Amino acid sequence: MRIIIFSVVFSLLLLAQGLFAEEGNRVVAFVNDDVITLYELNSRIEELTGKRSDDLQASNKEDFFKIREDILDIIIEERIVKSKIKELDLHTTTEEVDAYIEYIKQNNKLTQEELVEQLKHEGVSLEKFREKLKEDLERRNLVENEIRIKLIIAEEQIAAYYEANKKNYEIPGSAHIASIFLVPVSQESGSGLDELKKKGEVLRERISKGEKFEELAKEFSNGPGAKDGGDLGNILLTDIDNKILDVINTLKDGEVSKPIDMGNRIQIVKLIKKADTGYTPLEKLRNEIHETLYNIEIEKRYQDYMDALKKESYIKKIL
Repeated sequence: MRIIIFSVVFSLLLLAQGLFAEEGNRVVAFVNDDVITLYELNSRIEELTGKRSDDLQASNKEDFFKIREDILDIIIEERIVKSKIKELDLHTTTEEVDAYIEYIKQNNKLTQEELVEQLKHEGVSLEKFREKLKEDLERRNLVENEIRIKLIIAEEQIAAYYEANKKNYEIPGSAHIASIFLVPVSQESGSGLDELKKKGEVLRERISKGEKFEELAKEFSNGPGAKDGGDLGNILLTDIDNKILDVINTLKDGEVSKPIDMGNRIQIVKLIKKADTGYTPLEKLRNEIHETLYNIEIEKRYQDYMDALKKESYIKKIL
């Protein structure tokens, strides 16, 4: 009886394994004369999401179907690119892969052992890394051969981009100022301000008669920068109190304001130098904008190129 039961169980296990293998090898897409299996799709899903397909589907079936569809599209595109690379004979040699790995090591100051250890930490074998690197280099060869060689960014495009995005290149206005802060002994708002305002007017009169603002600030100011002659440094106009800013806008470089009632203090401001809002000149940005436009155009042309290749290819999904 035990032998019979064991035989039945063993037969069922073999059947289950066969069904599993058959399901894993099921074709989920045809791409020209190539096929993509469910096993390959599930492996890629786990590689890109860090989760098994069953677990993803159990957590959110709707999201899983979307993720599965997107990843299948990635594999299909890879197969089409691989086919085109083969057609154009743009393969990357072992020596080219070795050279690029050496470049990566030098650029990141890594020894061979450190590179292998880092890859291991990220769950990638050196063999898998080399394989992925080879694919990336071949794709770069395809872009160079089919797209990049024909791409020119005109000066008019650079100028137009600069004008359209000029706000991004704004240099905020700033003011280098010094201040004398006259603060009442009592912290109650308004207490003693009238007396301090009179004191401020006396100080301004002394400055207008030739006494140095810096010396009076050291002697009378009760605020920041007093020991430095009231110097507050260069401040962005956007960071200056509106009431002070209104006064600064009426001054020329080197001029001193009348005493300003700030509600809890009296303040006298000296404008040392003001720089209005400006823009970084196009000449300094030309290379940066050229690279930006170049990358945008490469991305667009690559997508157009891939769309054209897909139209030329036989693609059939069976999900």
